[in-house]
Parts: sequence; C-alpha cells; structure tokens
Amino acid sequence: MNHRVFLRCSLMVLMVCFIGCGFSVSGDGYEGIPTRQTYISRNGDKEVHFAIPDKDVPTYPSWKPGSPLPYAMDQAIGIAMKELPKYAKNGQEWGFRGVSLTSLHTIGSSPDKWIYLVQFEVKGKHDLFEIPVAMNGAPIIGVERPLDKTRWSN
Repeated sequence: MNHRVFLRCSLMVLMVCFIGCGFSVSGDGYEGIPTRQTYISRNGDKEVHFAIPDKDVPTYPSWKPGSPLPYAMDQAIGIAMKELPKYAKNGQEWGFRGVSLTSLHTIGSSPDKWIYLVQFEVKGKHDLFEIPVAMNGAPIIGVERPLDKTRWSN
C-alpha cells in the first residue's frame, strides 16, 4: 500500500472517531445533540453526567490566560455550592476542595472558551465531585444515571 494512501486513510479514521465520540451522550437527555465535552462525577451508587452541548459554547464569554476573568471565581464557586444539594446525598458532608479552569478547545473550535470545574469532597474521604460552571455564570445541568462500575476502580 502506498505510504500516502495509508496516512490519508489513517487520518480519516481518526477524524471519524473524534467526530463520533463527541456527538452524543446516550440516555441523558442530550441524544442526537452534538456535545462538546461531558464531565462525570460519582456520588455513591450514582453518576452525574454534565454534558456541554456545542450550541451553548458560543454563548460563553471568551477568555485568554493572563487576561481578567469574564466571571468572578468566587461567584462560580457560590453557584456550584447552590447546585451541590441537587446531586449530593447530603450536601452538609461535602466540603469545598478547589476550583480549576478547563478549556473547551477541541478540533476545529476556538481555544478561548473555558469553564470552571468546582470541586467538592466528602470530609474525611477521598470522594471527589466536580460541578462545571460556565464563564457566564450558568451551571452546567447534570443528569443522574446508574453507576457504571466498569468506570470506577473503587
């Protein structure tokens, strides 16, 4: 097989995999809607899937590292704290652990769309629960699903 043909075929297979992998999140209300990224958190015997539809990403403010944040971090933390009781069995036992910024950059998209990932942990345990918050202050809505035991090691 010609080396160039092999490379072209390999590239096409990779492109199909990337496009197909981010296109749908089955069973959680986003079926058939192109999805940028999905963040999955565990709470006991359930998972919470936070899917970010492609159509929502352009509505998020742009941000470049080193420039002022378009939405204050403390406000994003407050929003996530208000959302936590919707997903946590007992919101009182969860404590704030940290916050990070995560790029929504994927192939063919603008690299200036970011979200906050606000992290909580059960006090005295290593359980970690992340709630994504958009840079416009909108929480990403989570959908509870049964625990996929093949995804989690403990």
